[in-house]
Amino acid sequence: MNNSKLNVLLVEDDPLYAELVRESVENSRGANLELGWVPTWKQAIASLNRNRFDAILLDLHLPDTQGLETIHKALSSASHLPIVVLTGLDDRELALEAVRLGAQDLLEKNQVNGPILAQSLRYAIERKQILENLKQSEAQYRSLVQHVREGIFQTDCELNWTFLNPAWEQLTGFSLEESVGKPSGQFVHPDDRDRHERKLKELFARTEASSRYQVRWLTNQGQVRWCEVHAQLYCAPDGSILGTAGILNDITARYLAQSSLENSMGLLRATFESTADGILAVDSQGNLTNWNRKLVEMCCPPDMAFDREDESAVLALVLAQLGDRDGFLQNTAHLKTPEAETFDILTLKDGRTIERYSHPCRVGDEIVGRVWSFRDVSDRQHAQEALRASEEQFRTLVANIPGAVYRCACDRQWTMEFISGEIEQICGYPAADFIDNQQRSFTSLIHPDDRDWVERDVHNAISHRVPYLLEYRIITADGTIRWVSEKGQGSFAPSGELQWLDGAIFDITKRKEAEAALRYSEAIAREKAQQLELAMQELKLAQTQLVHHEKMAGLGQLVAGVAHEINNPVGFIYSNAMAANEYAQELLELLALYESTYPEPPALIRDWIADMDLAFVREDFPRLLQSMRSGADRIGKIVKSLRQFSRLDEAEYKKVDLHEGLDGALLVLQHRLQGGDRRRAIEVVKAYGELPRVECYGSEINQVFVNILSNAIDALEEAWERRSRDRPSPEASGESESWIPQITMATGTIGNGGDRCAYARIRIRDNGLGIPPQVRDRVFDPFFTTKPVGKGTGMGLSVAYSTIVNQHQGRLECHSTSGEGTEFAIVLPLYPQDRHS
Repeated sequence: MNNSKLNVLLVEDDPLYAELVRESVENSRGANLELGWVPTWKQAIASLNRNRFDAILLDLHLPDTQGLETIHKALSSASHLPIVVLTGLDDRELALEAVRLGAQDLLEKNQVNGPILAQSLRYAIERKQILENLKQSEAQYRSLVQHVREGIFQTDCELNWTFLNPAWEQLTGFSLEESVGKPSGQFVHPDDRDRHERKLKELFARTEASSRYQVRWLTNQGQVRWCEVHAQLYCAPDGSILGTAGILNDITARYLAQSSLENSMGLLRATFESTADGILAVDSQGNLTNWNRKLVEMCCPPDMAFDREDESAVLALVLAQLGDRDGFLQNTAHLKTPEAETFDILTLKDGRTIERYSHPCRVGDEIVGRVWSFRDVSDRQHAQEALRASEEQFRTLVANIPGAVYRCACDRQWTMEFISGEIEQICGYPAADFIDNQQRSFTSLIHPDDRDWVERDVHNAISHRVPYLLEYRIITADGTIRWVSEKGQGSFAPSGELQWLDGAIFDITKRKEAEAALRYSEAIAREKAQQLELAMQELKLAQTQLVHHEKMAGLGQLVAGVAHEINNPVGFIYSNAMAANEYAQELLELLALYESTYPEPPALIRDWIADMDLAFVREDFPRLLQSMRSGADRIGKIVKSLRQFSRLDEAEYKKVDLHEGLDGALLVLQHRLQGGDRRRAIEVVKAYGELPRVECYGSEINQVFVNILSNAIDALEEAWERRSRDRPSPEASGESESWIPQITMATGTIGNGGDRCAYARIRIRDNGLGIPPQVRDRVFDPFFTTKPVGKGTGMGLSVAYSTIVNQHQGRLECHSTSGEGTEFAIVLPLYPQDRHS
């Protein structure tokens, strides 16, 4: 029997529990364990690399790994060692899943002690030993119960207590004095009281010689005790029935133990059946005693019927699947040595690879049998072969990548765990120099001016969990400076912890040199393009100004000619109207004289007077002459306004009344302000403030007013058309017709922070649809227009902007809100600096 000491690694983050396990092992003589302890899986890996262990005792909840991820890591990093999972009451399902994945056993933390731990770690032997210990514990419990003092009782035929021994007080806490003479059912749990009385009364019918049953008894503290009642009739010497007598066995502990044992046995059976390994157990004579479903699934074809009771069939089934049956039987010769623990690898006929473990099964110091476990590792073997092939492909791929591939730690020195040989072509140093910083750190290559921002950008990308892409300079082995491009990202564990940085480095020196040359060429081209664009803008401006001046000259001549031609006949009408008025007064006086001299005219004259309505003519004729004179005055004023608007005689820079210019512009556009069939008349609101005469080119400022007012009228016409087009129904037309197109003209002065007014401001606002933002930014561009062909040239606002800004050192601003209208603000200096210098 091999009872050599086992070297076990305990991976548990709770030091108090680890110390408890250690003390339990040390205080257990039969454990024969050497226990090592680490609190994290990272430390476990390091310890496994330094020392030899026979098994791992693993907690699934560690600081650096959680749950099934822990068992995956353990199976990946220590697949050659048996793993026993430590589990709490609240994560039993998780532990069972760990067993399904490949753990050999599981232990509840609150049940771990030296013997149990040793049994579990000796794998299948411990399973058998746990079962035997449970049976032995049950036998010991039964023996202990039999030697405990039992309660002895007697009742009368009414089932009242007539005798109770002192054990009754130990059982229920009730004294003998307060119990004897009372109905026995009074002390039985209400749910069991009917059954208790029925069982005892059945004895009176003599159908049974004795009665044995279990009921719950109530203590004086209100607690419940389970008892086994063994009763029989109590008779007088003459054979008459006096009552019943019997014993009360307190089986509370046994009852609870049986429930716990049933739960434990169910858990062990579930674990036995759900484990990922096939299990086969034999007794000390080699007879098959047990096996699990996984073994049958592993060796039996899916469509094959199988008799679980046929032990020889099980062994034959296992042997039939072996590729080398004779070799297997030869390897099992060690079973003649009961203490032997073995491991070998079997190959089945279908190509699957099976790991076989063999352990003696002990109960105390006696070997009572042997347990074999079979694990199908075909997938793992294939995965390992695929991994080896993948690693070889990866190495070949890395060797052929034109850049240096690396994996490094995220520290100040960028300690390299791996970097490909291409780094030597980039910097002149071999890759081995950088592995674990044996000769130099990669940080030492980075140009001193770039180190801080490279580190900052990398850490910033890691904190946001995004890749980083850097271009920086390095100093090579021969002292030259080269440019490299580095792309990488952090690799994070499922727990969120940063593990390392993966990336690649490429030499981009030639590209940087080409980019520098390209930037130089682009700078030259950009400078020439800017010069060309400036020349084009100047050309456009000159063309605009030329067209504007030509237009203004023609318009001025036209307006002046029209004013001159109108002025002559208007003067003739005005002067003759005065003479006509005098003649009319004289004729009316003569008529009055005739009427006074000849009060009774002839019939012919009376008829004529009635037909012509002489009274009306006498009253209306003076008013008619006065209307003609008023019309002549109005025409004279219009002519004066036209001459002021054209200002052919005022082309020089001089002081101008801007209000006259605004009124003249309104007069020129009067025909467009009037309404008609298509829309209402546009309402003009004048909010003129105090405005001094302003030094400017009067005719050009008047043209600015005309251009802005013309655009306002266009906007209001478009708004009216859209409102009319979008009118939902004739019934809703009133809402659209209630809208009045309106132009507001406001003037005033603004200061420059002192007491003296420095600027004149003219604001012209319409209540149209407004200008979209993308259009508003371009309204002053030459030749830009949104109007259809034939309605606009795109020069009006451009010329206005040039006139205000370039010629008068002022400002022309456009403010617009969609759906509310547009306002143009003209700001002119009252005292231009360049005119007084």
